[in-house]
Amino acid sequence: MQKIESREKMREFIEKEKQRLEARKNKMHEIVSNDSYIKWLEEFTRRYPKFSTYDLDLAKLNKVDIENIDYLCLLYEGINDYAKNNYIYLVKDIDYREYYRIKYNGIGYIIGILSNYGNIIFCEKTIITDDFIDFNDIILNKKQKNTEYYNKRLLELSNIISYYYEQGIPLRAIEKTIENTLWDIKDNQEKIERKQLTKKYEIK
Repeated sequence: MQKIESREKMREFIEKEKQRLEARKNKMHEIVSNDSYIKWLEEFTRRYPKFSTYDLDLAKLNKVDIENIDYLCLLYEGINDYAKNNYIYLVKDIDYREYYRIKYNGIGYIIGILSNYGNIIFCEKTIITDDFIDFNDIILNKKQKNTEYYNKRLLELSNIISYYYEQGIPLRAIEKTIENTLWDIKDNQEKIERKQLTKKYEIK
């Protein structure tokens, strides 16, 4: 009898967790499929142009602001999903920040994670440059100009890999060659980025 009760409790827990995750997913979709939340953020950043979910004094905020601060992580996740589908990647800096740059209504924002502090989300207003994601594109789920080109070329790459595997080249040999090539590319890219960051902070 005890085992049956335990299984029932486990099923109930799993079902509740599924419902929670589904509700979270739906809320995330809602936040990035219209401009209600970003308009709230526009108003909020007039008072707090730079903040994180860690350093805000919640006692000074109203109920709506507190609720929306909790949703900042969902905005980030929604941007992250859109970015991945369009081959847009996180910006990383030497302060352990990982973020995306978006713009809406003539205002630029960086929204991301303080990677060495767990799940702390931060947001700050900033000057818009050419490489910012237009939040209207996210709302419309509009593909970026290079997305189709990348999809096509990556499909070609996938087909080439499949062809060589079918020709008898061992899978591990293919994996190792790809790993080594990517490692070399990544290593060179990181060297370039480190030089650029060093130069940037030397100028400051």
